[in-house]
Amino acid sequence: MDKWIPPAIVSLIIISVIWPYFLIIIGAIGIIYLFLLRSINRRLPAPFISFTENGDLKISWYLKQKKNDNNRNNHENSFKEDLGSFHETYLVLSNDPKGKNIIEEIYPQKKTQNEYTGNYSIFTVKIDNLKVKEKANHRKVFYQVYRISSSLKGKPNLASSKECIWGGDEFYFILPKQESFTPKSFKKDEKKTEISIVALGDLQPRAEIPPILQNRILKQAEEHHPDLFLYLGDHTNEGISPTAWRQFFLLIGNLAKNTPILGVPGNHDTQLSREGGKRDITNAYKTHVNYPGDKQRYYIKIQGINIIAFDFHTGFQKDSANYEIFEKCLKNMQEGDWVIVLWHSSPHNSLRTGKQQKIIRANIIPELEKQGNVVWLGGHEHSYQRFKVRDTYYITSAATSSFHDHHYNTEHMEKLIMKFHHLLIKVSKHKMKIKAIDIWGKIIDDFVIKARK
Repeated sequence: MDKWIPPAIVSLIIISVIWPYFLIIIGAIGIIYLFLLRSINRRLPAPFISFTENGDLKISWYLKQKKNDNNRNNHENSFKEDLGSFHETYLVLSNDPKGKNIIEEIYPQKKTQNEYTGNYSIFTVKIDNLKVKEKANHRKVFYQVYRISSSLKGKPNLASSKECIWGGDEFYFILPKQESFTPKSFKKDEKKTEISIVALGDLQPRAEIPPILQNRILKQAEEHHPDLFLYLGDHTNEGISPTAWRQFFLLIGNLAKNTPILGVPGNHDTQLSREGGKRDITNAYKTHVNYPGDKQRYYIKIQGINIIAFDFHTGFQKDSANYEIFEKCLKNMQEGDWVIVLWHSSPHNSLRTGKQQKIIRANIIPELEKQGNVVWLGGHEHSYQRFKVRDTYYITSAATSSFHDHHYNTEHMEKLIMKFHHLLIKVSKHKMKIKAIDIWGKIIDDFVIKARK
């Protein structure tokens, strides 16, 4: 129980005894409050975009299943196997927001419905970027999501039974200027090419609290129209809750429906803490996110930037899955590359230095620094922190729901700011510009990292 709850209850009791009408007023406000929360929590999140390990786009979306669906639990398969068991849905790519100039119609390759999705299913399609680019006449590609009102064996009669769930001017993605999302490096003749990235973590929406603060932070982030969205863990406060996950995607919807999101699991996403101990809920996390690889850890190169995502609980011993991903990055990166590491924490932050931090400092960072220019992005500590060790920066960006004011470790610390914020990162061949921007749009930190020659 939060510390503020007992004194709040005592205060309410005292006020109610002195002025009985207070109970009626509070009761009426409570009913309205619960009604509004119920309405918010029942909304359908917008589709969200991510990548496969090969750099192909993936688009996922939620649909609520009807009560007469007899196959609601533990279902995850290819639609090629069974088209008639569920209400079908599909995605259309087009050159215009109304979907008239169609590029391609794509049926979901995957449907997930299990104990962690509740009364909803999650559908995912993969988009071949090169195929789309050949048919598109500009870099902006619009998409529409349709639902079929009746299930039919084989291909349904789209003309008579389709219903557009998502579509319009706001539903699109931007193709890269290069021929794909995964070039080996920045092109030598494109010195002015700059990739814009937004990063933040620890939104942790809760079913009983309207996300007013988080909405404000994300509104600021949306205004940058970034090329990539990096999420630094703790998507939820309790990762086993289907409502909490839908709340997360409702929060980021205006950003993730246009901008590919890559993220890592946080402690609240994959472990459930109770009085009897901790329970592993990694399967709940994997159910909802559509990140590359096994979703917990992966390596991907996006527009010349190496991105390594590490799992929070796996560890970094040389026989670990995290270390395997690290070795994959070493094999694929080129000398002088930019490397962005995502983990839910950081080897340098204001917390006490633990075993895993020491292993990272000794075995991971030195090897990355030999090859490339490294920036480590982490969450977990609810504040903004900047550490610098040698030429490597360690940034914590997690002040989006509350504050953690810890000062156990200040060695190498350059900044510690207790303000709600997000990061704006602009990467070019020769430099990386990083700004931390608070909830009112004010810049609270601003610095430039120059690539080593």
